[in-house]
Amino acid sequence: MEMLLHYFGAFPVYPENPEPALENALQSLKAGLALYISPQGGRRARSTLENYMKLHKEGRTGVGRLILLMNGAAPVIPVYIKGSAEALGEGQRIPKYRAKVKIVFGKVMTFQQYSKRKGWIENEEFYITARKIVNQIMCNIRDLLILTEKYFFQFLEYHLRSPINPEIITEDTIKKTRNIQKILVSVPDSQLKSYLESQNI
Repeated sequence: MEMLLHYFGAFPVYPENPEPALENALQSLKAGLALYISPQGGRRARSTLENYMKLHKEGRTGVGRLILLMNGAAPVIPVYIKGSAEALGEGQRIPKYRAKVKIVFGKVMTFQQYSKRKGWIENEEFYITARKIVNQIMCNIRDLLILTEKYFFQFLEYHLRSPINPEIITEDTIKKTRNIQKILVSVPDSQLKSYLESQNI
């Protein structure tokens, strides 16, 4: 598996010892290369509603640490991937045939405000700031989710006869939305939009 990752220009991150991967990522950035990093530490095969509720709280500090180790000189492009859970569920190794995945890019985020004249040292302030940066990135990704899934959320509120409120959503509601999403995942946004308009939603 590790050889396959290297073939595709990737490298593994081991949860029990992430430091080598962090160093590899840092050297790649210093060499002027771009990196794709999952700030959650891995992919989550979940429903859109579950992501809406949890995504902004799940970022790990690795991305923030890299930005600070680059003294704020590493811009970030937030990315939201729609349909990945339906294309490749838990335990699957091969994506579903004709599964549709949409990748949405947000505006570039810059972090020059976190630069220091002598750079950063890894102390308590360093880790608190890294957490702050990652939270900003995750909130931007969540905003992309809300924008991209606008018609899905409108349909959901119409079907459930209530606004989507994270504070009162139950496991039963999440289960219902998974079934709805399985149906809607193959419906183009334009068709869903037309349906909502026909219902005056």
